[in-house]
Amino acid sequence: MTVESTGSLQGLRDTIIEGMGYDVIHITGPAAIRRDEGAVFYMEDDTGRMQDVTLDM
Repeated sequence: MTVESTGSLQGLRDTIIEGMGYDVIHITGPAAIRRDEGAVFYMEDDTGRMQDVTLDM
């Protein structure tokens, strides 16, 4: 099991790319469903500020 602890989208990308392949990726954290964008997950950017992550990203 690998734990990515930065909370950032870039950290998650790096972990997936550097990993040896994953069958399951489990993400927990705050999220919402917006009328205009649909599902959005709240992560952090490289400076620790909130970053909205949508399916289009």
